[in-house]
Amino acid sequence: MAGSPNPDYQVYLLRLWRDPAGSPRKGSPWHCSMELVGTDQRRGFADVEELAAFLRARYADREDEGEPSSAATASVRGEAS
Repeated sequence: MAGSPNPDYQVYLLRLWRDPAGSPRKGSPWHCSMELVGTDQRRGFADVEELAAFLRARYADREDEGEPSSAATASVRGEAS
């Protein structure tokens, strides 16, 4: 059943993976991606801190106004903000 997700109940598929030992990449070895289940909305994150910041921004608005910000909604779709 397709359609817009229920704004009061959201299910995400979260993937976490780590750089191999000895990787030349600087910073956190952990990467993340998140998909809003039932949609094609996906977003990648360079590290866990970026994921946490995204979730705080998306759901802090919900506590105040009951809806996520349009920037956060576009962000989970992978659109530029």
